[in-house]
Amino acid sequence: MSDRRFLSHINRDYTVRDVNQADTLTRVLERLFKAFVSPVRPPTPIVRPDLDNTEPITCSICGLFFTLSVQFAGERCIDPGHWQAAGIITVKDYYIMAKIKAETANEQLSRRNKNAVDSIAFTS
Repeated sequence: MSDRRFLSHINRDYTVRDVNQADTLTRVLERLFKAFVSPVRPPTPIVRPDLDNTEPITCSICGLFFTLSVQFAGERCIDPGHWQAAGIITVKDYYIMAKIKAETANEQLSRRNKNAVDSIAFTS
């Protein structure tokens, strides 16, 4: 008889422990869901500057223009550090950084090709 009572206490203890663990797990999952899945405030949208603007701003460091517009080719500030210093872009905006760096590579390549063509024209 005492064995039965002992076993019933063991079962009751395990049941209570399982309920407490399940309740704790539920609370933890609710907190995670609230924190990551459904934030209290909506996320702020990414606002990217207009890099192809027709009236660009002059860089205070090098004097060239903050734009990727084709009409200002050769007169563009192509150093991403200058763009960051002016507050136009942030370090974390990797898309714009990559776009400016790609434009830098294109600009330098076109300058090299133009210089090569000019030197060939003078030697002929």
